[in-house]
Amino acid sequence: MASPTDTQQQEQLPKTQPKFPHPKHSYHQPAPHTPAPHPSGLQVIVAGAGIGGLMTSILLERAGINHVLLERATTFKPLGAALTLSAQTVRMFDQLGLLKELHACSKFVSGMTFYRQDLSPIARTPLEHFNERYGYASLGMSRPEFMTFLLKQVVPHRIHWGKRVLNTMQNVHGVMVRCQDGTTYHGDILIGADGAYSAVRQSLYKNLSKKGVKLSKNDLSPLRFEMFCNVGVAKNLDPAKFTKLKEEWVELEAILANDQPITIWTIPCQNNRMAWVAGGKLVAPRVSEGEESVRLSDWETRTEEDLSKQLRGIKLTQGENVTVGDLIDSTEPELISRVLLEDKLFYTWFEGRTVLLGDAVHKLLPFGGQGATQAILDSIALVDLLSAIPSKQPAVIKQAFKSYYSYRFPSAKAAYKSSAMASKLSGNRGMFADMSRSLALKHMPQSVVRMMMDKLHMERPIVSFMEPPGQCGIVMPNAPMATDIYDSAKNEPELEKSETVAV
Repeated sequence: MASPTDTQQQEQLPKTQPKFPHPKHSYHQPAPHTPAPHPSGLQVIVAGAGIGGLMTSILLERAGINHVLLERATTFKPLGAALTLSAQTVRMFDQLGLLKELHACSKFVSGMTFYRQDLSPIARTPLEHFNERYGYASLGMSRPEFMTFLLKQVVPHRIHWGKRVLNTMQNVHGVMVRCQDGTTYHGDILIGADGAYSAVRQSLYKNLSKKGVKLSKNDLSPLRFEMFCNVGVAKNLDPAKFTKLKEEWVELEAILANDQPITIWTIPCQNNRMAWVAGGKLVAPRVSEGEESVRLSDWETRTEEDLSKQLRGIKLTQGENVTVGDLIDSTEPELISRVLLEDKLFYTWFEGRTVLLGDAVHKLLPFGGQGATQAILDSIALVDLLSAIPSKQPAVIKQAFKSYYSYRFPSAKAAYKSSAMASKLSGNRGMFADMSRSLALKHMPQSVVRMMMDKLHMERPIVSFMEPPGQCGIVMPNAPMATDIYDSAKNEPELEKSETVAV
């Protein structure tokens, strides 16, 4: 049973944003050096320049591993809304010497607050203590700003635009990628970071089936759409009206619409911008059907006038008399995206010289705030392992991939389940849904919440080929380095490849 102190902390929400001190950071400055070429002469092909692909390129460069990054888009498209990063991944940016620059394009997140449509509070999850407890404050930013930040760190000649992967081939000697424009790329390892409808994964599974390898029913089943969202970033806002733009610490805020299963999420960003998401359950869930679903699943510029009309009058807490309509009107129409949301956890992550990461193996619903985090964690683990391999022989590569899967799969599975649960908490309506929200958000003892957060944030990995940053917080990280992952995976059985996931 929750103590009065536990529940009162969540029920008695502040009427105004409290002032929190500026986090004290001694930014890590890695010694300047030009990485020596990897001793194995490894050549890596990365498909997909999303968050996972860009992060992988940045880390491969620091490890001295030669690589090329293939992206099917012909140019950078600044689409999407908001994302948050916690100490789980922020520590890695500190090790890279990029934390100060990351802070410049983000704001510190003090908590997440849920409201009813009349702006009466439901519950608040505090996050302001993360800086002291885990070494780093949680950060909020727009997805376009974060993508721009990552793209700046990638060596320009590494990324090849307009390279849509058609198919792949591999054998004991190497891997080949053929693109739609007729170009081919050869390497020792192929990393598929090309999204939920990964062409690399589809080619890999097709080739495995031709060899008679039986894939799980879960891996072969189509993705199912049950949710949608409209997203955008409002620009050039007046801080006198949108008063929370002035704050250094901001709240991720969610407003539950009364008459429809739609939730409006907002978070203030740097440069007088505000990211917003309006999403919920589809009236009629649908199953993906090949290439058409690929187009529907992408970040597309598609305004939804009917939805906008329904939501325009809903008031927000981001200022005096601020409405959803104000944000829509301040967002460039071509940068408002309609996204159909699917979620799925795949169980086959690698075979031969090909390995997958990010949405290609764990497509998460965005309402749990874990998509970007999990892609970055994949990248850290995989590149750290590749930096430690002594040769590019198939047996060595297989052991690295097995270690990566053994280390990352349990965390990805937990994130998949928690993201699905978060979407239900924010999206479902009715008496039972209200009771579930109250139990999970309002009456959960803070001691239990803190224990869960501590367990989650013990995973704050960095790479072994660079000097570690100094600060760690009260709760020490326990993430192993590459050699530890190798050792722990050598005698482990294969993980759950035939299991069907149920949430």
